[in-house]
Amino acid sequence: MMEKSSMQEVIAYVIELGYQLTEEAFKLLSETPNPLEIIKETIENIKKNNLDIIFITDKHIEEILKIDKKTLIIPPPKHIEKEIPKIEEKKEKKIIKIEEYKTEIDIIKNPGEDLKVIGTIKDFKEYFFNRYQKIKKILSSRPDNFIPISEIKKIKNNEEASTIAMIYDKRETKKAIILECEDPSGKTTFIAPRTNEEVYFKCEKILMDQVVGLKIRRANDLFIIQDVIQPDIPIVNKSSKEKIEFPELYVALISDLHIGSEKFCEEAFMNFLKWLKESDEGKLVKYLIICGDLIDGVGIYPNQERELKYKSIDLQLEKAIQLLSNIPNIINVIITPGNHDPVRKALPQPAYPKKYIEKFLEKRNFIFLGNPSEIALHKRKFLLYHGQSFDDFIQYIPGLTYSTLKENIDKLLEVIPLTRHLAPVYGGTALTLPLQEDLLVLETIPDILHVGHIHVAGIKKYRGLTIINSGTFQKQTHYQKGMGLDPTPPSIALLNLQDLSVRIIFFE
Repeated sequence: MMEKSSMQEVIAYVIELGYQLTEEAFKLLSETPNPLEIIKETIENIKKNNLDIIFITDKHIEEILKIDKKTLIIPPPKHIEKEIPKIEEKKEKKIIKIEEYKTEIDIIKNPGEDLKVIGTIKDFKEYFFNRYQKIKKILSSRPDNFIPISEIKKIKNNEEASTIAMIYDKRETKKAIILECEDPSGKTTFIAPRTNEEVYFKCEKILMDQVVGLKIRRANDLFIIQDVIQPDIPIVNKSSKEKIEFPELYVALISDLHIGSEKFCEEAFMNFLKWLKESDEGKLVKYLIICGDLIDGVGIYPNQERELKYKSIDLQLEKAIQLLSNIPNIINVIITPGNHDPVRKALPQPAYPKKYIEKFLEKRNFIFLGNPSEIALHKRKFLLYHGQSFDDFIQYIPGLTYSTLKENIDKLLEVIPLTRHLAPVYGGTALTLPLQEDLLVLETIPDILHVGHIHVAGIKKYRGLTIINSGTFQKQTHYQKGMGLDPTPPSIALLNLQDLSVRIIFFE
């Protein structure tokens, strides 16, 4: 059951739009992980089908839930139970031999080392213009009639119009949120008064440097925001993919091992390796993806050296190679970097340098990719992103803190698909290269978004997109304790390629 305040928010939203909930609808919504998201999609579906109704019933809500049945199966992250794997499985269970399946890995996008910039004013202008154009294309697919900011300035008093703007400054006063906005045609100021709670709430979620749609009304010399139109991802129509027969193979998703740290859970990781080799379920794992921070690195945060077991990159990598060499050869291992790994810190990050990759390949085959990267496993599309921008989201979005991540991780994970960008805040914690093309815009929608970085395991089903934070194999450091971050080690996410069911497993 969701908290009462969440359902009150749902009721207020429904009444605001002129609808009412039946008792059955209210009960069904209260049992879903994200009632406000579900009711919004329900009303959107009602409007799309031109239904002339006042009462929203449980049947209307069930139509949305059928789009992704796992919305009800997967509990909110705060309810994740510690599922400890068992090595011995029931003997009568049919075992699929993964040797019978050929490896199918298609690399769709992989940033290389050749992404270099000088950092001139021209570079920055081209970068932000490209971002604007990409997200404008996404927003322009909506029915809204967007006009340039220069034309917004010409609308008459009490007249309304919509525009697509990039946010270059955001201020909050006692009475309003003030957005300084621009597009290629010019700049202007838009205001969201506190008196309009719904719009004010939407504006609180807007990030610096983000591109959004804004519905504006002129009030004398002021331009008042009437609505915020986020780029957002569409509800995925799975009918075409249902025709594809996906194999019942598993993908083990892990991240943030931090090998080299005294806080690395080495014994738990050895138990994970044992589970891969000996359990019936582990033997169905054909792919293992490590999404950043394989090692702890050196000089990443203040006083890190006090908690390092191996105090050099080479020693940490030597230990990593030793451990990963125990992974069964039948499993394909894919490794992408994070902010602790020995690659450049600015996004997009290239794969591990050749001199390190060669040392890994002496032991067994590994696939090294950049961050972010896109791949397909048996036609299931994965976007692999370590998640450096989560620090910026936590800093700028109200209600998100490190100390409450276990309760609010679903709200954090939905920011990327909502904004259609992996790291919208420029100049924040997540460093970004000002390239001619913004490679961090979410132009196409994958089936799975695998992230890490924040060390809190969580699963979010958002409009048909499966978002997974696989957690960590590192216990709480003094640095994390000072931030109020309580990690959830040692965990993996186990994904079934056939039906995209996923769950978190903890190893001790």
